Amino acid sequence: MAMIARRSKSSVPLLHEVLFSSHPLPCSYTQRQTYVDVYMKWKKDSFFDSIDTIHRSVQLKPLIALKNCIVSSSPNDYCIPISVISKKGLELGIPIKVARFLRLYPSVFEEFTGPNYNLPWFKLTQRAIELDREEREVYLKFKDDIILRLKKLILMSGREQMLPLKIIQGLQWYLGLPDEFLRKPEDNLDGCFRVVEIEDGLKGLAVNVDGSERLLSVMQMNAMKRGVYSGVDGEAIEFPLYPSKGLRLKRKIADWFDEFQKFPYVSPYEDFSDLDPNSDIAEKRVVGVLHELLSLFVEHAAERKRLLCLRKYLGLP
Repeated sequence: MAMIARRSKSSVPLLHEVLFSSHPLPCSYTQRQTYVDVYMKWKKDSFFDSIDTIHRSVQLKPLIALKNCIVSSSPNDYCIPISVISKKGLELGIPIKVARFLRLYPSVFEEFTGPNYNLPWFKLTQRAIELDREEREVYLKFKDDIILRLKKLILMSGREQMLPLKIIQGLQWYLGLPDEFLRKPEDNLDGCFRVVEIEDGLKGLAVNVDGSERLLSVMQMNAMKRGVYSGVDGEAIEFPLYPSKGLRLKRKIADWFDEFQKFPYVSPYEDFSDLDPNSDIAEKRVVGVLHELLSLFVEHAAERKRLLCLRKYLGLP
């Protein structure tokens, strides 16, 4: 019999541990929701604050965006006047004046006086040009993997199989997509992608897939490797849990989590329109969706505001 209850905030720390584990991390169901009336204080985990690549990414993202802007504006000599980019700080995610930002990285951007009116110009250093070429070679080598990441992201939208281009552009950095992939999708993506018109004059990117094709999530593939999952609908897959150092779970929470692990795993690539959003199965699906998202991202991390933009399209609460 279905149990009517509500979800408490006590599940949040547990979901946090599951989602940010270091291991690469799913329809007819009996849908129910259990209620655990407990409270846990937020515990700061110094491990996550010490992941160097995440902190470096925040600095690297606007630098790469600025480099790409210079390359696209002047592909032959890689130099532009400051007037071309001085008003693009917000667009490129630069928190300070663009000229000041450029001067912070002399190993990447070289300043010189332009031919007219003594205005400052900036060009890429020789080393930066070499790194840009290496970056393009990497994109070419892993083009199939990049396209598969994008395809999986769109297919997580359920029945629609479409996401607004604006949303995808916001996740471009995390997916490892080069600028030209979205600037000219018809030239860089394969035939299963198509640009569609959506509401308010916006454009979206949709995917056409063969009905017989089935995508497996990272959780499903790892469970199959361990021999604990056969791929049958309704099977449970347990999320690996790596608690923060010193974390002690109250008995109520531990018992709730043991029950939570036994619920069926709903793949992020399945149609979720028939799921009761207030059920435990739907909540477990949300954990699986977030886990799969982080698995698709290059750094397995993203800003929370970027994920919030996907709520409407991926069925997130």
